[in-house]
Amino acid sequence: MKHKLISLLILGLVFTVLLFSLFNFNQFIGVTPLQELESVPTNEVSQIEIKSSDKAGLAIEENATSVARADKSAVNKLGGQVSNLVESAEQNSLWDSFHNAQHAVQTPSFREAELPENKDVRHFIANPAQDLTARFMDNGVRLQSGKPGKKWQGKLRPQASHGKALRTIYSSGARVEYRSDGIIEWYENRREGIEHGFTLTRRPEAATTKGFALTIALDGLRSEKDNADGIRLVDSVDGPVVSYSALKVWDADGKELVASMEPLGNTIAINVCDSTAKYPVTIDPLITSLEQKIVPTITGDGEANDEFGRAVAVSGNTAVIGAYLDDTTSGGNAGSAYVFVRTEATWKLEAKLTANDGAANDQFSRSVSIDNNTVLIGAPGDDFGSATEMGSAYIFERSGTTWSLSTKISASDG
Repeated sequence: MKHKLISLLILGLVFTVLLFSLFNFNQFIGVTPLQELESVPTNEVSQIEIKSSDKAGLAIEENATSVARADKSAVNKLGGQVSNLVESAEQNSLWDSFHNAQHAVQTPSFREAELPENKDVRHFIANPAQDLTARFMDNGVRLQSGKPGKKWQGKLRPQASHGKALRTIYSSGARVEYRSDGIIEWYENRREGIEHGFTLTRRPEAATTKGFALTIALDGLRSEKDNADGIRLVDSVDGPVVSYSALKVWDADGKELVASMEPLGNTIAINVCDSTAKYPVTIDPLITSLEQKIVPTITGDGEANDEFGRAVAVSGNTAVIGAYLDDTTSGGNAGSAYVFVRTEATWKLEAKLTANDGAANDQFSRSVSIDNNTVLIGAPGDDFGSATEMGSAYIFERSGTTWSLSTKISASDG
């Protein structure tokens, strides 16, 4: 019995200690016993909740402010990058459009075809970076200097058409093609020069086990070996004027073929070893000028020789840019103006404007102005009868996407 009482006392003591410990632990972790919580007035409970809410809200507000600042900084930075990209895209599209227009093949108008230098000319290209022009006729191509005061000219007449005369001339963009049976001769106007290529669809009948030779006859120029790996064409008065070099030859699989060029006075011979070639075979030398100026690099694709950008005018999403020293079918430094239209971030060429009665050294587009659908262009070098450089102005009007000459203005007492 005594032992039972002792056991009960010990059990009661342990139970009491456990209850006391549990009560203190609840206070330690901030948990209010249910009875005590029920006895706390409602307004005090609300104040407790509000204080806790205020602290949490302050922390959330501080975090939100910090995040907002970071987001704003990131957005500003991203916005600047996007703005730069848009501006860069606009500039690139503008230069691309100008480059394409500047190097595009031109077809002489009826009036231009009557000029002595355009007799029998089917197409025309100008390369301001190389100071070169090329006029395409049925029986060959005439190269001329694009520099004022230079008189040299020379004609190239390929003699490799598989025994048949050149048949048809095609032009597209900056490219002119002479197509005949088994061979396509092509010229492509690029900033680095005029590519003069040949695509042979089958092996020439005159080819031997060693290969074949494609020959090009020259009129007005003679060929000489250049110190570099190429040929130079020489005028009797102006000396070396054109480089014919950078020869590349490859077959249908893209395999490069062994080839060389040989100057033979009034002829150029291109020798090709095609023993392992798969046709068609492409022959691609490059024509460049030896007269070109060494000038600092210009941003984009503009050329110092054309003075593109000397005169600029903008109205809304339309820009007109003058190139008053541009060579056209009317002559050297006749000048032209380019009209670009912006759609979102892209600039595209809408028209290239020239004088319908233009002539060499007119400097058409030395000054330009635009108001909505009307463009005013000055040509200070325009001659009127015996009055040289009397000057004139041209007014063009736009209807839809078509620009047409409206009026030519000259001084009545000039």
